[in-house]
Amino acid sequence: ANFIADASTAALDRSNLTVDRTTAIANGSDSVTFSALIKDANGNPVPGVKLNWHSNGGALSAAVSQSGKNGIAIVTLKDTAAHDVQVQAQLGTQAAVDAPVISFTADAASATIDARDFIVDKTSAVADGSDLVTYTITVKDKNGNPLPAQVVNWQTSLGTLSQTTSVTGPDGKTQVTLTSTQMGQAGVSAALVGKPALSAVLVTFA
Repeated sequence: ANFIADASTAALDRSNLTVDRTTAIANGSDSVTFSALIKDANGNPVPGVKLNWHSNGGALSAAVSQSGKNGIAIVTLKDTAAHDVQVQAQLGTQAAVDAPVISFTADAASATIDARDFIVDKTSAVADGSDLVTYTITVKDKNGNPLPAQVVNWQTSLGTLSQTTSVTGPDGKTQVTLTSTQMGQAGVSAALVGKPALSAVLVTFA
């Protein structure tokens, strides 16, 4: 005789709501899989039970999924924003169960510098070797998430940079300063490793 699990006592325990990993890249394609094992009061897997899924971020593959023969209901989660996401599973009117928190991180593979994120604090300075011009860059991924720990190489056509290589902080920002004892226009450019350089607005030293 076939044994049938008691669906009337079906429940989801937090220990049976698992993920295949807790970190993913926020590129819209990297996905995390959530598996919920639904059991009856005797610990038997319950198939054919609908489970509701909720998320405070990202995109779930489904709002509702059904447990298979093994009693497991599955959904996946993707995101384009770099942040932590809490997913919950809810069986009927029972209390929602929290899954492990997923941390989506910015997509370093698509790191870029946009001209709008290359800021100079002034466009004219005194050529006395001490008047500082500050250049600030924010490195972001293709979805606009700030990228930390990105190496930026700097060059100038005039004057002296405080450093020729800098690294972005947690906010994706990095800065250098420029001084000059020569009069003229300084063209400063910045480049990510292996990517074309981007030029800042010209600064005139007089």
